[in-house]
Amino acid sequence: VPARVASGHPAGRSPTEASIGAIDRDDLIAFHDAYYGPATTVLAVSGDFDAEAMLARLEELFGAWDADVEPPPELPPFDPTPDRRVFLAPKPLQQSIVIVGRPAMRAYQEPYAAFTVANEILGAGGFGSRLFQEIRSRRGLAYATGSQLSQGFELPGTFLAYAFTRADATGQVLELLLGELERLREQEVSEEELDRAVTTLVNQSVFRDTSVAAVVERTARVELLGLPAGYWERHLARMQQLGPEDVRAAAVEVLDPDHLVMLVLGDEAAFDRTLSEFGEVERIEIE
Repeated sequence: VPARVASGHPAGRSPTEASIGAIDRDDLIAFHDAYYGPATTVLAVSGDFDAEAMLARLEELFGAWDADVEPPPELPPFDPTPDRRVFLAPKPLQQSIVIVGRPAMRAYQEPYAAFTVANEILGAGGFGSRLFQEIRSRRGLAYATGSQLSQGFELPGTFLAYAFTRADATGQVLELLLGELERLREQEVSEEELDRAVTTLVNQSVFRDTSVAAVVERTARVELLGLPAGYWERHLARMQQLGPEDVRAAAVEVLDPDHLVMLVLGDEAAFDRTLSEFGEVERIEIE
């Protein structure tokens, strides 16, 4: 799916047996020499030790490290608004995998907080989410269904909504997925849904830093990614300030139907509807 959402861009590439097998020891050494140096490294240490002694030891080991690094390769432009397309991956299966997605936004930039809540309500919230309730519980059409939002820092993260269903319900399930995305765009979520989603997300944050090592790791990640201090606390505060109109506005911005990429894996002969009803179809082969 990322290959279709980020078509033509390195962000859409996935490793294969051939691509991994083509890398030898000399490639790894060359990569290390080019890109590993103090300017691109953050060192984080946690544990039971004397801080002054540890700092002295680190200075002894790394104080003289002085290696120039090359700038990263220049990437081609990234298209955050791909044209609406339908991809069919033919496979003789009794069930279909149906996925709808598109690039979203960079992490911790607007409207990341509001869309994180929208995604929780839509499908990331498990049994209580709209996709689970509508497609699996009420209609019994999915073995699994939900949605996810990946974080992106240099580039936008990816939003995906998915369902695993019977082959003869493929078109119906794709229509239901698209319908739930459109409902988020057209109607404001209820205060109850909003409160439940925000409470869940805020409560989950408590378990992000359950150890000193986790705190140190996140501190190092903030430094490495160049995020501003206090970004996480502001993100949580922003979610708690959201109203239904903010969630709907985020859905309108991200879930534009003209820029959704759809992927169906399954047996086309068994489908209940032709996929061309949903857009221009391109057949792809699964490696």
